[in-house]
Amino acid sequence: MQSDFFFRLGNATHAILEVVRNAALSEKMTQLAVLFSITLVITIMYKGYEILFGRSQSPTKEVMWDLAAKAMIITFALNIGGWLTLVINAMDGFHEWAGGSLSMYKQIDFIFNEVRNLADSIWAKASGFSIIVAAFSIAMIYTGFGIAVLPALVVINATAFTQTILVIAAPLMFYCLLYKSTKNVFTQWLALLISNTLLVLFMSLFFKVFAREIYKFVDSAQNQYASANTDSFLIGVAMIFSSVLLVAMVFVAKVFAEKVGSVALDSAMQSVFSRVSNPISSVAGKTLGNLFGHAQKGGSKMAEGAYSAMKSGASVAGANAMSLGKSILQRMRNEA
Repeated sequence: MQSDFFFRLGNATHAILEVVRNAALSEKMTQLAVLFSITLVITIMYKGYEILFGRSQSPTKEVMWDLAAKAMIITFALNIGGWLTLVINAMDGFHEWAGGSLSMYKQIDFIFNEVRNLADSIWAKASGFSIIVAAFSIAMIYTGFGIAVLPALVVINATAFTQTILVIAAPLMFYCLLYKSTKNVFTQWLALLISNTLLVLFMSLFFKVFAREIYKFVDSAQNQYASANTDSFLIGVAMIFSSVLLVAMVFVAKVFAEKVGSVALDSAMQSVFSRVSNPISSVAGKTLGNLFGHAQKGGSKMAEGAYSAMKSGASVAGANAMSLGKSILQRMRNEA
């Protein structure tokens, strides 16, 4: 009899997450609509005062571009015309393509059935004193199965829950694109989405390979055990080592997915600090040039020296700020 316990467990888990997702999205949409309306009114008033007091160089172009960009963002955030639904469907499609549906639960059921067949064949041939050895070997086989499956189940459910959280937070993440100070939140959300998809992809790949190898191992072990060419104890030891190897591959996949997903965030931080440090150097140079531009030759050389010193100092300050920002970001990641 073939067991489908893990497949039914996966069905129940996905059903619960789907209910949570639908309830959260329907409730938050109404609240976000009010928040977006208030934000848009404040933005228009702020732009109007900028134009009124002459702080904008080309008011018509800036206002039109700013309003068009915010209108596009609000279109996604409020699901106007179903655009947010398309984004969520694309996210779910990538997740399922990577193997995040019920396929991994089916793989676990397949592995469990093969392990149970192997244990049954060992127990069926045991007699006399060999019953004790067979029982110990069967315990080792099921222990190896537990070592392989329990961490994998934790990762599978964690990725499914993470995907649900990412979908629920999608409207709010698009809202963060409205302002420069919150755009980094959207970048982090996107990096987490990439990490989660990569982790599911590698997990699915490793599980398929592991299930295929377990099938070959069980078939070979049954034939060798039936012909008395191997000991059941050695079969149990081989099962434990195979399970430990799978756990190691899962851990490596998790670390790799986190590192790859954080590349976009690190690049964004470096770009921000570069844009901050360059204007500082430029402003310092122009200021010193205006102060000493009409001086004599000696004063001119002094200005050039001061300009170079200020420029290099601003560059060093910008580099130090970038290094500090990356250190803080890394510490936040480690603490998280």
